[in-house]
Amino acid sequence: MIFYIDAAWSFGRAVTADDDALFKAAFRPEDESVCMWVAENRPGVYRIQFEIEAGADDYRDAVDRALAELRGAGTDHAFSGKPVELVAMTADGMARWKEDEPDLTP
Repeated sequence: MIFYIDAAWSFGRAVTADDDALFKAAFRPEDESVCMWVAENRPGVYRIQFEIEAGADDYRDAVDRALAELRGAGTDHAFSGKPVELVAMTADGMARWKEDEPDLTP
């Protein structure tokens, strides 16, 4: 099943043009469906939207896969920050993960 992911990556400081270029090169650079931008009202937060495949109606699996992929890109390319919020959505529902609230909320 395809889940639509909306994630927030916090750099802990204002995102620079170098951060933007590095993140785009590190996270699915060949995937034209990925959208990334600096959050307008939070200059230290980078927004990422992408799709991920997971088990049918398994929001925990979708969240875990998305977090692993995001964290892997950060580790592999040694850029600062971490995912702080992530929403996994389908046409039938959604689940939200936050760094300070690891249990999913509908």
